[in-house]
Amino acid sequence: MDHVSLLLNELGMPQYLACFEEEEMTEVSLLRDIGRRPDALRTILKEIGVSKIGHRERLVNAVLASGTELDGDDDGDD
Repeated sequence: MDHVSLLLNELGMPQYLACFEEEEMTEVSLLRDIGRRPDALRTILKEIGVSKIGHRERLVNAVLASGTELDGDDDGDD
């Protein structure tokens, strides 16, 4: 899942899609890169229009989790 619309739909927050598209932040990988500094991601989410704290936190957690899922696939612990 690399398109932010899929993530937003999965989280039940499709109302924010236009905010992300307006800022050309449509790839989860971009959010993941920014999410290496979660406070920066929270600030950006607020600036683009994700006004509710709970929604920002859910998005940050989902973005961070998407990165660990990808990292976890290569650990060889099968």
